[in-house]
Formats: sequence, C-alpha cells, structure tokens
Amino acid sequence: MTRERVTKPDVTLQRDSRAATPETASRSSQPAQVGVLSRSLEARPLTPTQKDAQRREALEGERQLRLERQTRAVQRAHVER
Repeated sequence: MTRERVTKPDVTLQRDSRAATPETASRSSQPAQVGVLSRSLEARPLTPTQKDAQRREALEGERQLRLERQTRAVQRAHVER
C-alpha cells in the first residue's frame, strides 16, 4: 500500500488574497479592532510634540496644495498661449 503525500495549502497566500478584496475586507474583524484603538487614542490629549507634528503636517499639506494649484495655473497659461 502506498501512502499519499498530503500538502498543506499556502495559508499566507490565501489570507493575503482574501484581504485584498473589498468585499471580504469589510467582513473581517480587523476594522472593528482598529476603530476601537483609534477611539481610545483620540480620548487622550495631544502632547506638545504631537501638536507640533500635526501643525507641521498641516502646513506641509497646504504648501503642497498651493504648489499643485500654481503648477496647474502655469500649465493652463502655457496651453492657452
């Protein structure tokens, strides 16, 4: 009698492919855990360092938006000539 070799499916590959689809991602329990964690973090007051980081992030975002608007305006002016 010969013994058949049973191969296990690649579990990590299956897990990754399932997480990639929006339908299955919404059903997974992970988003609920993430929501709970973020709510608990929001309840704490920000430290001065965190406030500075937020301020720098906001300023960088505003600078990026201004740069994009300026670039589009220059491109429009160039196209209109």
